[in-house]
Amino acid sequence: MKIEKGTKIAQTTKYTMISFFLLIVIGGILLNLPISNMPGKPHDLLNSLFTSAASVCVAGLSTVTAGEQYTFFGQLVMLILIQIGALGFIFIISSIFLITKKKLSFKNQINISEILGTPERLSEVKTLIRRIIKFTFTIELIGALILLIRFVPMFGPAMGIWQSIFTSVSSFCNCGFDLLGSNSLIDFAEDYLVLRSLRSANRVRKSWIYSLEWNLWKNKN
Repeated sequence: MKIEKGTKIAQTTKYTMISFFLLIVIGGILLNLPISNMPGKPHDLLNSLFTSAASVCVAGLSTVTAGEQYTFFGQLVMLILIQIGALGFIFIISSIFLITKKKLSFKNQINISEILGTPERLSEVKTLIRRIIKFTFTIELIGALILLIRFVPMFGPAMGIWQSIFTSVSSFCNCGFDLLGSNSLIDFAEDYLVLRSLRSANRVRKSWIYSLEWNLWKNKN
């Protein structure tokens, strides 16, 4: 039984690594498209792959300034990569199945349960997925609404809303990317509203993860 369990975990790890690799490659290709880059801005596949990898791995590192290099399409690609990277590729696929009310295969349930650390509670996988989805998007929405107060007057309605959404998601996912230009958040170093909202989103995320891990550990024991 231990050998079989170890094999399942190894397979899940392998599929996860392959999925993330493919996601980084696809993201890099999309970010290298002319539609993703501002007119006149030089771009190449290597830098695009680096930005894609940093987004998926929520590292927040980049060889370019995202707000100056990428168009709305490119920024949207980055945002999707950040969100998928934070939640996990297999988790996202399973969430889509859940939202579209398609049947989640037994194999996918095994993969998700292994990732979430609940291999013996397959019946609770869907409930846990719903909880994580609701919590994630609720906190990101609250963060975006708070940032609207500062960003809309500064950037205008459309850009202010987009800046708020991107910054909130990036902060909650602990990524570090923003679209505020080369100065990043330096201009907001003394802005209590912006800094408090970003710190709170990150702290709430960490506290909830610790709480989730504790509950999973208690259920196992």
